[in-house]
Amino acid sequence: MAEVRIPIRDRQSANLLCGFNEENLKLFENELGIRALLMGEELVLDGNESSVMLGKQLIEGLAGTWQSGRALEARDVLYALAQLSSEPQKSLKFDDIVITTTRGRQVRAKSVRQKEYLDAIAQNTLVFGMGPAGTGKT
Repeated sequence: MAEVRIPIRDRQSANLLCGFNEENLKLFENELGIRALLMGEELVLDGNESSVMLGKQLIEGLAGTWQSGRALEARDVLYALAQLSSEPQKSLKFDDIVITTTRGRQVRAKSVRQKEYLDAIAQNTLVFGMGPAGTGKT
């Protein structure tokens, strides 16, 4: 058994990380098979060592999302976990601002894969996007 304590900056950051009714903590527990508890200004992960370390990597990788004031959503966690499982060395940073509209709205990628797609568009003259409807190709 291993235990990791991850410091949380403030209560607002904790709320953004944990989600409504701590749904993200429950998601960490179910997907990773660990125990996740918010104790004061620390998130405590407890379980077998490999799962706890994966959880730590997941939370630290998504820190830019919840520390910037954007709520961490279940899909963010699931996409990031899938990314870490298939390519552990890949960066989970996907919430950079892609463009700001004339009305001041900031547009961001919604997943790691969508960020890769946007990077490909920026770096190449021609990019093909294939996939089912509703997967962020437009």
